[in-house]
Amino acid sequence: MKTKMAFLGCILATLTLAAGIALLSLSGWFISAAAFAGLGLSTTLAFNYFLPSTGVRFFSSLRILARYGERVVTHEVTFKTLSHLRVALYSVLEPLAPSHLIRYHSGEILNRMVSDVDTLDQLYIRIITPLVAALGIIILLGIYLHFFSMSFVFLICGMLLFGLVALPLIMAVLGKKAGEMQLLLNAGLRQDLVNGVQNLGELILLGQWEKHRQKIAHTSHALIKTQFKMACIQGLASALLLLLSGGTLVLLIAVATPMVRAQSLNGANIALVGLAGLAAFEALAPISAAAQYWSKIKLASTRLNALKNTAPAVSFPPHSQILPQRYDIVWRGVSFGYTANQPVLQNFNLTLHHGEHMALVGPSGSGKSTVIHLLARFFDPDAGDIQIGQVPIQNLAETDLRRLMSVITQRPHLFSATLRDNLLLAQPEAKDMELIEALGQVQLQDWFNNLTQGLDTWLGEGGIQLSGGQLHRLAVARALLHNAPIWLLDEPTEGLDRSTELAFWAAISPLMTGRTVLMISHQLNALPHFKIQNINVQSQGFDQNLRDRLRN
Repeated sequence: MKTKMAFLGCILATLTLAAGIALLSLSGWFISAAAFAGLGLSTTLAFNYFLPSTGVRFFSSLRILARYGERVVTHEVTFKTLSHLRVALYSVLEPLAPSHLIRYHSGEILNRMVSDVDTLDQLYIRIITPLVAALGIIILLGIYLHFFSMSFVFLICGMLLFGLVALPLIMAVLGKKAGEMQLLLNAGLRQDLVNGVQNLGELILLGQWEKHRQKIAHTSHALIKTQFKMACIQGLASALLLLLSGGTLVLLIAVATPMVRAQSLNGANIALVGLAGLAAFEALAPISAAAQYWSKIKLASTRLNALKNTAPAVSFPPHSQILPQRYDIVWRGVSFGYTANQPVLQNFNLTLHHGEHMALVGPSGSGKSTVIHLLARFFDPDAGDIQIGQVPIQNLAETDLRRLMSVITQRPHLFSATLRDNLLLAQPEAKDMELIEALGQVQLQDWFNNLTQGLDTWLGEGGIQLSGGQLHRLAVARALLHNAPIWLLDEPTEGLDRSTELAFWAAISPLMTGRTVLMISHQLNALPHFKIQNINVQSQGFDQNLRDRLRN
């Protein structure tokens, strides 16, 4: 269907150009023929004014309708292509998280999903459709002109073909560096803006905001200069096209004048042929203008293909060989390092029995978060294995593994959506009463009762309208809705004051009964019902840095 729509868009674009050429050509002939007819009484009375005037109205209406249809169809194809590209890119990115994506800043990933995809999307509407329409017009015009003289065919169609090849090549060469620079500057500016907004508080506290603002201003100024250069190149393309069309018209008159003198060509037909050739150059205008963006499109394609060709660090089987019946978790002889010369875990052994609550305690950088990352199969260990209920996690399909565990971090993420939407992420088929019941279980019933819009309350970006305690309890509510037998708590009370922390544990402790719970922390307080397991320090600082990047 999309291919048929794309083909229809090209046909309508060709029809629009053909109607425009016919309209201008017929109008010019009508005026010229009427002038010739007015030279004598007999020709005046014999001249048919109605048929050409009807033709003018017909081609005028046809051009309007074809242009409207072309805009509707090509934009529909463009939007569907845009949607398909973004979904395809997300499908590429998802298996790369987080092992490969931690190499990129969040602003860079955003730029590839927005700017690079938008650039690729211009390929159809800016290049393919105008190119097909231009070729179609040259063929139709050649068929039309051969009824007058093959000299007109060779002259006009030859100049059109020359312009179709030469002008885009010139513009592509001139716009290569500027187009690539524009794409890179756009990416850099978007990345600087995202980083500035995300880290605004830290930049102000450290006195670096002015320096960051100057960096944004410098990038913005460089982008404006590049855009001005691209506009100059586009202006040059328009000027060259104008010179080519004007030169073609002059040559046409020079070729047609002897024919008129020899009475092999009607004088009024000079306007018919000349204006048809002049109007045909309109088909080349969008191609010449778009050719300068070819390098930009190629660079965007290269950047996206680099992600597409990246092999995921972890591969899941399509189906689980066997599902665990119990939820004991065993790390046996596990060794892992994010780089070859910086091991984080070496011969790590740990057993967490079914229904047991254990806290891994140790300083930052000791590998606590890595233990959870390996269990969730964000990475695979370099040596050793991890089992759940005596089933190696490598034998579990991703959906089955994710269904077994719920993760509650110190910075739970809420999407800029409604309360209902954020809760349904954990259980898409849950009814409203189930969502409200989960809120009551985490002691958010009073807060919920004061919401005027109930489950339709908009939470804002990252749950900005919520307090720290409310945010953490919502994360627990999602864990309850997910109803996983294994809970992984990554310093869930970090950043909370003492009273909020105690209230959080009072709400969550009864809910953990019967579940296998592993928590990581660097504090021993408020953990009376957890079995404490100290973890040895293997790599100072590296794991903390990775964890911060994963959270961002």
